[in-house]
Amino acid sequence: MSYWAIKRLTDPKLYNEMLAKKRASTAKHNMKEKEKLNAMGPDEKKAHYAKKAARKRQLRAAKKEKEDAGKLMQKVQPPSDSVAPSQTGKINVPLEEDTLPLPDNLLYDKMKVFMPPAKTDNVVALVIIENLNKIFLMEKKPICTCLTALANQDFNGDNFGVRRINGNRFELFVEAQGKGTAAFDWIINNYMKDVMLSPDDMDDSFSYSASIRSKLVEFANERARKDERIGVGYEFHNHALILSYGNVSEQDIHIDLHDKDHYQFGLICCNDVPGTCEYRPVNPVLVKGDSLKKIWNDMPDGLANKINSDFQSKELLNGYGCLLSDCPKINTTTGSNKFPIGTLLSLPGGVPHAGPASNGFRSVLFFTGTQPDECPYNPDVQHCKTTLVSELLRNTWTGLNQEEREYLLNKWNVEGIQKDKTGLHSVNHKHLRAMGEAIKKKRKNAQSSFIASLSKEKCWNDNPELWDDIEFNYKIK
Repeated sequence: MSYWAIKRLTDPKLYNEMLAKKRASTAKHNMKEKEKLNAMGPDEKKAHYAKKAARKRQLRAAKKEKEDAGKLMQKVQPPSDSVAPSQTGKINVPLEEDTLPLPDNLLYDKMKVFMPPAKTDNVVALVIIENLNKIFLMEKKPICTCLTALANQDFNGDNFGVRRINGNRFELFVEAQGKGTAAFDWIINNYMKDVMLSPDDMDDSFSYSASIRSKLVEFANERARKDERIGVGYEFHNHALILSYGNVSEQDIHIDLHDKDHYQFGLICCNDVPGTCEYRPVNPVLVKGDSLKKIWNDMPDGLANKINSDFQSKELLNGYGCLLSDCPKINTTTGSNKFPIGTLLSLPGGVPHAGPASNGFRSVLFFTGTQPDECPYNPDVQHCKTTLVSELLRNTWTGLNQEEREYLLNKWNVEGIQKDKTGLHSVNHKHLRAMGEAIKKKRKNAQSSFIASLSKEKCWNDNPELWDDIEFNYKIK
């Protein structure tokens, strides 16, 4: 679908204005061509018409060759009930009313997969997604370089609306509470015309990022309502494109939303890419601190009691404690379990999961759904093992003795820092990030003695509330 067709649907008034401008430009061009032709001599005119005739023959031959190739393909390919999107990013919408078939051997537990609709009224959104992919993969004006520069200046995405997240990915906010959208708006207003327009088709001052945003959000929300678990009154928030380039590893296992009545979604925005990995914890719910003994059976009794008596720690364990359990993966996202554009993955809160390892470009539109009388998800909240234990450390530190601090620091190191690849990036407290980096860089045989010395630190023992205001630089020998 061309840019003109999209504008005819989304903004008829502007479409008519731009069409009138195009017609005037064409008429002016035809007048110049006529004046140029009148100034030619007989031989020049003859050569001019011969060149035009040769061009027409060339176009007719190319058209016939394409039609013949299509007929040949129909003969050699077996008939299918639907046509899947091609791997090149071009969107082919099937004619039947059903959906594309699920991949073979697809194993999920809480997560549900909704394949692309075989027919949709929102073709405009699919065209937008296709052209966004072209922008993100442009070589002459690499967006990846621009995103990197912006993310380096905007740690949480509050200003420019782009940040680096778990697993060396970019999170580009389309619309989210408390987050800017300057980067998304800038990309749309400055680059969308490179793939959808010719230079003369629009004014430099013309901006339509709001229209593009509304179409994307509308399409994503429409797809989410296909999940029968979503109530009629559910509201959707925090739409953001998760982008990865080149070879990226699987994300650290984490939980975003802890409320099981809330949902998060991933709308696949490019072809032949793996879906989210889901994990099933061995101990799915941890309400009290003493239940940690099921996982940490060498845990000091005093530490369990102190965690159990701390309200914030109990709330954390209730929502995210299953991350401390063994979490075997229950699905595979390799081989046939790769999805086309428009596939929706729907997952309730409280389920450990991770973005998959991928090779090449991958784009997913993440968003959340909550009931109308509940607070929407805070996009800054995500817990993995590293961040969860760091919160337990902060909440209980002043009440712990040296043995209990050392035990918790060792657990943080062995089960969090050494296993989570990017967990320290998400730790909210400056002193803990500094400690974690120092521990990680120590040789393994020196880590225990270093942790023992940290448990005796006096500079921040008495008032953890000041930790975020102090820069800690631990010497690494």
